[in-house]
Amino acid sequence: MLISKTNGDDLPEQTRQLDSYLTLDSVRKEITALQQSADEIALETPDEFNWQKINHRLAALTHRTRGQGKSTNIFTEKKPLLAMAASLSFIFIGGLSWYNYQLQQQLVMALKTNQSMELQLAEYSQLQVNQYYLLQEISAVEAKLLNEPSLKVKVAILKYRSALMQQVLEYQQGGNDEFSI
Repeated sequence: MLISKTNGDDLPEQTRQLDSYLTLDSVRKEITALQQSADEIALETPDEFNWQKINHRLAALTHRTRGQGKSTNIFTEKKPLLAMAASLSFIFIGGLSWYNYQLQQQLVMALKTNQSMELQLAEYSQLQVNQYYLLQEISAVEAKLLNEPSLKVKVAILKYRSALMQQVLEYQQGGNDEFSI
């Protein structure tokens, strides 16, 4: 069935198919020849003396690699410690960042409170005696505030200042039953 009626156009195609069948047939013959030669090879076992040499070499090689593995690579033993140190530093930096953020928020709130109280005080034009002393104390607190480098202490000073300003506002709203200056 390889050869059928052909016209002039199918001849190269049929030649190509015939060549591929011949190539496959030659490959099949080579494979069977290899299988026959493999069946003819007899297995040989080495004598006992050679087996003992092989076993001694393997034992010496595994013993040497175990001893060398421990002394050559320092980082494999310290990987858990390095990982723990990295984790702790990450937690420490995260905690400091969170603490700084919270402190910054407290500072902003204290500043807003003080600004609103200053605006309320600016509405009143007449000062009373108690208010005058409180305003002097507020000025002293502001001087401390300008010289303080710590953010935490600044927040505490601003809270104290807002408490003093609240007292001034309470005296102002309390009425005019005191002497004015």
